[in-house]
Amino acid sequence: MESFEPTEEQRKVIDIRRSHVLVFAGPGTGKTETLARRFASLVHDDGVRAGSILVLTFSRRAADGMRQRVVQRLRERSGGAIAVPVLHVYTFHGFCSRLIQGDRPAARPANC
Repeated sequence: MESFEPTEEQRKVIDIRRSHVLVFAGPGTGKTETLARRFASLVHDDGVRAGSILVLTFSRRAADGMRQRVVQRLRERSGGAIAVPVLHVYTFHGFCSRLIQGDRPAARPANC
C-alpha cells in the first residue's frame, strides 16, 4: 500500500464498527482514501459483503474515483485478484434516481 498515515479522525472513521459513517470534510483532506480503507477493512477484516455497503458522494468524478480506490484497496488487502459482483458507489442524485426508477423497465410511448 502507498504511504498513508491516517490522522486520529481518519483512524476513527476507518475503525468504527457500531454505526454508519457520514464524513464531512473539505477538499484534499483524505476522505476518499479514508473511506476506501474503511470499505476494505469491513470486507476483509469483518467479512461484510462488498455489495451490502453503500457509498454516496456528490459528483460523478468523486464516485468514479471512490470506486477505483475501493477496488485498489480490496485488491491490496486480498493479495491480488478480487471477485466483487457489484459495488454500490453512487452520487446522491444517481442513488435517488435508482430508488425512484426501481427495477421497472424504461417507459415506452403508448401506442395510440
